[in-house]
Amino acid sequence: MVPGGAATAVFQIGSTLLTEGYKVSILCAKANEEFIKDHRGLDILPLNIPMSSSPFYWVLFPFWQFKIYKSISTFPNSLLFPQVLPSNWWAWIYKKLHPKTKVIWYCQEPSAFIHSKIWIDAIPSLPMKVISKIVRPFTQALDIWLERSSDLVICNSEFTLMEYEKVYNRRAFNVVYPPFKGEQKELLHAKRQDVIFTIGRLTKFKRIDTLIRVFEKFQEEFPSYKLIIAGTGEYKEALENISRNSKAHENIEFLGRISDDSKADLFSRAKVSVITAHHEPFGIVPLESMSQGTPVIAHGSGGPKESILDGETGFLYNDETDLLKLLIEIATMNDSDYLKMQKACTKRVQKFNLKNAKDQLVAAISAIDNESIVR
Repeated sequence: MVPGGAATAVFQIGSTLLTEGYKVSILCAKANEEFIKDHRGLDILPLNIPMSSSPFYWVLFPFWQFKIYKSISTFPNSLLFPQVLPSNWWAWIYKKLHPKTKVIWYCQEPSAFIHSKIWIDAIPSLPMKVISKIVRPFTQALDIWLERSSDLVICNSEFTLMEYEKVYNRRAFNVVYPPFKGEQKELLHAKRQDVIFTIGRLTKFKRIDTLIRVFEKFQEEFPSYKLIIAGTGEYKEALENISRNSKAHENIEFLGRISDDSKADLFSRAKVSVITAHHEPFGIVPLESMSQGTPVIAHGSGGPKESILDGETGFLYNDETDLLKLLIEIATMNDSDYLKMQKACTKRVQKFNLKNAKDQLVAAISAIDNESIVR
């Protein structure tokens, strides 16, 4: 449980199921105390084992898996609801040993560091990257074999559903967008601050370096604007070095991890938020931004294509030149058009409400209980 969209989705899903009367426990490798402090109502159980990004995890995989096995065994007759790698492997291996156990996989992406060359290339550790490429044929075959242990699969977006069915050659049950509950901080107004805001885990995959390069060109024409970057991650130091070498470095600020209140406040003050990741499985940031009436510019791939209405609640871009043009369009938009876009944002986000997610989650669990699963 470290800062990021996947972990936030876990919290939201856990809270949603609690309201339906389910008992929910969250088993995780580690828990970032600062990150989980706002979710003390949930039963969060850290195993205190290495993260899967550590070579130490994979070298001693059988030992950690035995510890995980013992922990899961303390919850007899439970429904296992794994999400991102390696938690899906935890559940699938347990199911191989306990065939009667039911497993619903919430696929936020096909196991990315196994099936995605983009994700593997973004691994910061060179030894881990090389090893991942060498063993990839084996891990792909193993992952596909283990996935057959899933009784039912739900996906976090239509994009992820297509990727899942392509990788595993199996049908998913349905799409359940991550439950989202956004609270508007203040009334909509056209006179926002000259701020471009981005937030997320600072990994190479998120391509924040693209935004820094484009912002440098943008600032030549709009020197009053600031670029604010929030989040932590292994690529943070590299991004700070890129920023220091930028002509716009005095107007680029790194905040590190911020609270939910600070995040909502920044969205409500920013002129626009930007997402530069390609093929983002879903992405909660567009919803967080739009809930504050803040237009979003995102790469025209993956899940953001499902949440952002191009030209209405923000824009989808193709390359850096396109991104620069769209930033300029937002900066020069008249008050009437900008306010119209803000209103469209707050309306759009209502589609991704807690009730819709809850109904779809309960439908999936009911299908497991009734064994009415079509694959």
